[in-house]
Amino acid sequence: MRKKNYLALGQLILFLCILLILTKFSPLLPFDGDDWRYVGGVRQPIPLWGVWNPTRVLPEVLMPIGGMIGAFLVYPITKDYVGSLAFAEGFIEAVFVFAVLYYFYKVLIKRIRLSKWPAFICEIFFFLSFFFLFKRFNIPSYSGFWAADLTCVFYYIIPGLLNLAIILYMLQVKDFVQFFNKSSNIKKGIFFALLYFTIFSNTQLNIIIASFCFIKCLPIIYQSFKEKSFNAFIKNSWIYIAILILWSMTVVFDLNGKRAKYVSDVNNGSFLVNLLRTLQQFINFVKEQNLPIAGLLTLTLISTLLIAVNTTIKKKRNRALSFEYIKMEFYIIFSCFCSLIYLILAYTKAGSTYASRPDAMWAVISLFLLGVNLAVAYFMKIVPIAISSLPLLCILLAIFSFNMNERPIYAANASYDSYTIKKVDNYIINQIISADRKGKASVVVKVPQDSEDSSPKVTTSNWPHPYNMAIWLQNTLYSHHIIRSRIHIVFKPDKKVNEKFYENKSEEQPFFPPE
Repeated sequence: MRKKNYLALGQLILFLCILLILTKFSPLLPFDGDDWRYVGGVRQPIPLWGVWNPTRVLPEVLMPIGGMIGAFLVYPITKDYVGSLAFAEGFIEAVFVFAVLYYFYKVLIKRIRLSKWPAFICEIFFFLSFFFLFKRFNIPSYSGFWAADLTCVFYYIIPGLLNLAIILYMLQVKDFVQFFNKSSNIKKGIFFALLYFTIFSNTQLNIIIASFCFIKCLPIIYQSFKEKSFNAFIKNSWIYIAILILWSMTVVFDLNGKRAKYVSDVNNGSFLVNLLRTLQQFINFVKEQNLPIAGLLTLTLISTLLIAVNTTIKKKRNRALSFEYIKMEFYIIFSCFCSLIYLILAYTKAGSTYASRPDAMWAVISLFLLGVNLAVAYFMKIVPIAISSLPLLCILLAIFSFNMNERPIYAANASYDSYTIKKVDNYIINQIISADRKGKASVVVKVPQDSEDSSPKVTTSNWPHPYNMAIWLQNTLYSHHIIRSRIHIVFKPDKKVNEKFYENKSEEQPFFPPE
């Protein structure tokens, strides 16, 4: 019992560390027009034909729910509105990150047959790998949880985390369909609810579960073909088939949405030229990683697979375990490869720059790291003495990953320090609150001039504080009961606001390492 309590305490500490990182190390502060648009307005929780985002149900429901939690539960305690929103949204992401880590831990216990403490250490290593893959010492670096802004955390990272958590849940057992058929109705209902939001999240991320289900179907198809039994195929793969049908529906819906039509008009041109541009952007994405570490992780994956194959062929000890590991690794590697091909083709049409962004390539990142960490866990199982090196390795990698010699790369749409972002947010919001409390029907709000050629005639200009952000900010402040009426807000970009709040980097000094 005491060991279980210690393990539960360890899991709690891990969750609190994740929460600390997402609320202090890299806080999720709303800043640009998209953030204020989606943090305060809930969409209909069903796919919608012909709208801007037809199937992105999860992000456009969960993000405003986080906004409401921050505004109505956290803000009354902290009296810090922007900080409350950041804490609530950070807490939600921390829950999803922890869910992935916990189900990875469960897979290691049930399928790799690691004992609990080694599995827990491997769980920590899995979390750290999202950071040290990108970490470059004394240089601003990305992480595996980087996103362009708060909205992109909910559009990319959280859908990816939910997809990964679901396939880890399915990987806990050899035959998930049989396991599911024997589950209670409550468990089935919870799974279907989560599956709904997994599929209707983002077609750039639900490729994770789609490719996984496709590869799971292949051996069932082969066996059914040998037995010449179509009924057996349906019986043994109906969940995977249903998921693939729903996934196909999301693709059809999104291809007929307003965003797809807009992107199609903007990114016209030769397919070959666009493909080459996308591949070049993907190469740039690879270069943003710590290449020696990426190479070492790849070598670890390949070497461990070769060991497992050799063990299986020569019928050595751990043959059954090795065969199970090879199957799981094959599912993950195939899913990673399918996701990469799918995203390259999608970004050839949607815009090549997506292929250079860690958040837009999260499906590939996460599946690669999952494959590597399964390899590490398998190696720990067949070479138990190696477990003794893992705690020290985790400590060294944590120091390497989280040293603050240089801060992480800021979000693309908010390339300022979190202190600056919060000050600017409060400055803008306080002008609106002041006008509302004075009973004014409209207010002209000074915002930073973020673009030299901004014009009210182009409502999307002056990003990240575009003119049309005034509408979305009014929506959010009213829905969160920060203002009493839907006051008419007009943005007025002003360079003096920049001078007052933005950092002056004209004489910025380089980092001087102590050694």
